[in-house]
Amino acid sequence: MLRAPFNRNCTGFMAKRSRKKTPETANLPFGFILAGILLATAAVYAPVIGFEFVNYDDDVYVVDNPHLRDGLSATTVRWAFTQLHASNWHPLTWLSHALDVQLFGMRPGAHHTVSLLLHLANAALLALLLLRMTGRRGYALAVCALFALHPLRVESVAWIAERKDVLSTFFGLFAMLAYCQALRSSQRRRWLAASLSCFACSLLAKPMFVTLPCLL
Repeated sequence: MLRAPFNRNCTGFMAKRSRKKTPETANLPFGFILAGILLATAAVYAPVIGFEFVNYDDDVYVVDNPHLRDGLSATTVRWAFTQLHASNWHPLTWLSHALDVQLFGMRPGAHHTVSLLLHLANAALLALLLLRMTGRRGYALAVCALFALHPLRVESVAWIAERKDVLSTFFGLFAMLAYCQALRSSQRRRWLAASLSCFACSLLAKPMFVTLPCLL
């Protein structure tokens, strides 16, 4: 079971210094700056929409995968939950690719766009999470920008086969936000259930978030 962190407000030790507005964001709304970061990130990664599939795991995950040819179906769901790839079990990742095929067919630009949108959502969720945890707008926005634009993120965004990274992160960040909300809400059990559900989805996308309870 997830345990509560060191205070009930889900604010770390740095939150004690959060009462004063940081000068770099004092005169601008948090959402305005965050939107600017997301627009800049979208502009940087926009070229990926014109990229093709690559002959390195994209064929295994999407192009030559016979189980995805019919898109999202009951047969695909059964296959996804019983399939191991390189000793990894990530059925939600398979299903996300199946949904892409269902909606867009084999148009690589659409698949790349979905991954980019997930990355943008992750950047926004990270900013909101850090704001909730620390109360420091400048800190939350700076880390958000670093995460969104760092070159290490290129592989996860530009490589269709790495959908599992952005998808797992998406649900993992939601799990952390829901957990923080549980510590403040009178509906604690509902928010904890939501956190656990998102945590499970994160693991179903990629097991890398298995360490999440340790972070909380």
